[in-house]
Amino acid sequence: MGLAGFAVDESFVNGDAVRLLLTPSFHPEVCITLVRSQANAKLSVVAAREMVWHQFEPAPMLSDRDDAVVPVELFSDIASAFQEIGKKSIGSGIAIDGMPIEVVVIRNGVPELRLAHNVGRQSEMQGIVAQVISVAWHGVQNAWCKIALANAARYAGLELPFTPEPERKPVIETLVLGAENDRLDILEALKKHHER
Repeated sequence: MGLAGFAVDESFVNGDAVRLLLTPSFHPEVCITLVRSQANAKLSVVAAREMVWHQFEPAPMLSDRDDAVVPVELFSDIASAFQEIGKKSIGSGIAIDGMPIEVVVIRNGVPELRLAHNVGRQSEMQGIVAQVISVAWHGVQNAWCKIALANAARYAGLELPFTPEPERKPVIETLVLGAENDRLDILEALKKHHER
């Protein structure tokens, strides 16, 4: 999905963050990250275009991305809610299908809490995850991210409106062979060209 890592990422080195990886049974994965700054919090959504766990081998994954700004108090409320859930034994139980999630709470750049749960079952975790999805859906503008969030929301017992699917530009994949330094130079030049 193009993330540096789940619990380790330069976007929250030495800072506070909450990251959720949503893995719906029948829809592509979505990662929601909240990073606190002094005045507000940055929310980012990365939505895979295809289901990652269906891949036969690790490969680059196309994704849609968008960012938003949310009040810092909202970040604090969400982080505190996960901390409270972490103090309780939420149990793993057995759930067929649904939406397994992974949550990490970062304090000063260090993972402080990790949780795993399936929010397809009624639980306290389901409510907070639904809240985070709703905040993300209302904050981002990218139609594909909103569609991915609306799909994930259903697993958490939340109905969000679906935006019409815009037409996608065709994707052309490029394979660059050669020495490592040459490949990196060519890929960097291609990236600069396509960012214009």
